[in-house]
Amino acid sequence: MEEERKELNTVEEPEVENTISNTKDENGPENMLKTLATVVMVVGIIGSFICFIVLGFVDKPYDTYSYSSGKEVNPGGIMISVVALFTTIVTSCVMKVLANISLSLKDINKKIK
Repeated sequence: MEEERKELNTVEEPEVENTISNTKDENGPENMLKTLATVVMVVGIIGSFICFIVLGFVDKPYDTYSYSSGKEVNPGGIMISVVALFTTIVTSCVMKVLANISLSLKDINKKIK
């Protein structure tokens, strides 16, 4: 009777193979690309804003006939800021689209197999 009880109490645990493929997330590169796109967007927006403040408004050159001093608008600096912001948005969107395409292709490949 005791032998039967010992047999019932012993549970065989399945062996789990500890490999990189078991612990690695299948969508790791795509998730990393999406995260990188978000980082690029945040840093680009902050950089564009700083660029707009620094390059968009510059000190007036001192003139002997003018007694006013202060800041004046620099159209070139504003244009550089707008182009930097636009480039940031486009780059971030392209990265997200590529990640989504990769995920879609992986899903299609799984459905086919």
